[in-house]
Amino acid sequence: MPSADKVPDSDWDVVAVELAERLRTLRKHAGFTQEALSYAAGLDKNTVQNIERARNNKSLSNPTIQSLFKIAFALNIPVVEILPDAFHHVPHRQLAPGSPSPSAIES
Repeated sequence: MPSADKVPDSDWDVVAVELAERLRTLRKHAGFTQEALSYAAGLDKNTVQNIERARNNKSLSNPTIQSLFKIAFALNIPVVEILPDAFHHVPHRQLAPGSPSPSAIES
């Protein structure tokens, strides 16, 4: 199984930038400032700012799933709308020959 520390940084860079742009668009459409959205979501006042700043500095953005759910709730949208296309750019790993498929493991 591939280790998380072997995921190329370039993959996260693409996702972080797309997340930043998508969140900024959704936030502005809803009429929130960065600080107001953070407050409405019950997060630290700089959380949304840090996610959106990933457009320029990818190391700033690594939100938790819980933070994304809180932001989506505050925006009154499903969480998938925040990340609709971001994960399409992350390459899927191929299993080593003889490895069980994920569906076989879940069964």
